[in-house]
Amino acid sequence: RRGRRVSLRATMHTHVGLVTCYTAHLEVFCGILGRVQQFSEIMRDSREQIAKGNSCQVIMADLNTMANGIARLSPNYCCDSLRFWSLGQSEAEWWHRNIFSTSDSSPSPPPNAKLLRWGLEEQVCRNVMNTGFVDPFDVRRDITLDNPKYRVFGLSLMTGKLDWILLRDLHVISRAMGNHSYVASDHKWLLVTVR
Repeated sequence: RRGRRVSLRATMHTHVGLVTCYTAHLEVFCGILGRVQQFSEIMRDSREQIAKGNSCQVIMADLNTMANGIARLSPNYCCDSLRFWSLGQSEAEWWHRNIFSTSDSSPSPPPNAKLLRWGLEEQVCRNVMNTGFVDPFDVRRDITLDNPKYRVFGLSLMTGKLDWILLRDLHVISRAMGNHSYVASDHKWLLVTVR
């Protein structure tokens, strides 16, 4: 990986029992397909955890789903065939349609047919099959990057839902976003209360 990005997993003892938690920061300089390959490693591990009986899971991640806006014009950020083939939708919407809308938590799922046509390896397309994660935030409205530093004459040049909390077998009680002034970070923070 170019940016030395990592994913970590921890199993926590909580009031709802064991919860497997993932944190990830996916690469920004690879395009959508590169991020999908990285994310497939998390989904593969999720499937292994489910086989061990650990069904409650959370992914808290900066997926760097930023192939939209002016970033789409940069071959540094968007350097694969989806750079323009995903026009008309944000990268977050693309992930929602092509990854999170198709679920199979079986130990050996079929490959994700939507991703096979983009030239990803069959094993990656099997691994990335969603194991049942849902996003409690809206892929269009809950934008986590719209920093005033990236605006010209009031126009947002670089905006998108880059940060995600994905839940499996957990019930959402409340959710929130903060850092609307972008003082603490160039991203907004996300918070979910579950039971």
